[in-house]
Amino acid sequence: MSEQELEELCRQWQQVLRLLDWKITVRIRRMRDMDECFGRARVRHRFKEADVEIADAVDRGDAQPDLEQTLVHELIHLHFHLATPEGGDSLCVFEQGIDLTAWALVNLKRSRG
Repeated sequence: MSEQELEELCRQWQQVLRLLDWKITVRIRRMRDMDECFGRARVRHRFKEADVEIADAVDRGDAQPDLEQTLVHELIHLHFHLATPEGGDSLCVFEQGIDLTAWALVNLKRSRG
């Protein structure tokens, strides 16, 4: 997927997730440049701005979430940014909930064609 395709996908999901009032930039990056994570969002909630970075497909392997699922995961974080737990078990459960929600939304979209 190219960055241009990722940007288009982001605009589609912004509409679905009611984030059209946000200014969101998306980039595909190598995992080694992202502290070995699949996606991350730098959020400026007060200004409704975010920079979303998605790990390149070459770094993902077969068992990892695809780019669209990771994008949706990061976009969902924008709604909950101020409520994100600091760490520990609460953060783990929070991330799992966001991940499962992203998975469900992407698979629902794909099942509808």
